[in-house]
Amino acid sequence: MHWTGFGVSLAYLNGLSAGVNQGTSTYIHLNLMDYVIPISKNFLFGAGLGFDWQKYKFKGNVSLRNDDNGITQFLFDNGRNYKSSRFRIYHIVMPLIFEYQTGSRRFRDFFVQAGVEMLIKTSASTKIEVQTDNGIKTERHVGLNASTLNARLMLRTGFNNFSFMAFFQPVSIFKNNYGPDVKPYGIGFMLDF
Repeated sequence: MHWTGFGVSLAYLNGLSAGVNQGTSTYIHLNLMDYVIPISKNFLFGAGLGFDWQKYKFKGNVSLRNDDNGITQFLFDNGRNYKSSRFRIYHIVMPLIFEYQTGSRRFRDFFVQAGVEMLIKTSASTKIEVQTDNGIKTERHVGLNASTLNARLMLRTGFNNFSFMAFFQPVSIFKNNYGPDVKPYGIGFMLDF
């Protein structure tokens, strides 16, 4: 099974009208352990445990925070000069994966895997740095109505200990009616242990 390892992905948010700075928005994946059940010579089923850290940086004077009614919103603040604005969310990851591995000598280490990764939120926060006449003022907001439980679809393919991956989370990061309807997706690479 090719699931344990370290990976980096570019992060995107589907359904976001505000600009995400795509070049610096990333996922960091650390998959620590897996359990494998062979189905046949070439097919495997697996589960595991890992962590991921998502970071989204926003362009301009856009921030993610709760409004006066406690609803998480992307807010545009034209009255202040933002130096930076970012949103971070951390998860425990538990996958259910099917993997196909080639059996020929020439392509022995080629694999394709697909599955669902269950996500358990451990933390969600924003950090906003505002340029003022007296220097930089930092604001932090936590909680943000991010869903405690979520899931994403994943696909990986590679050779030996290197793979490319893609994923899509079909359900919003935020609780229904308590935040914007944004669905993360990304592409990246993984180095297997």
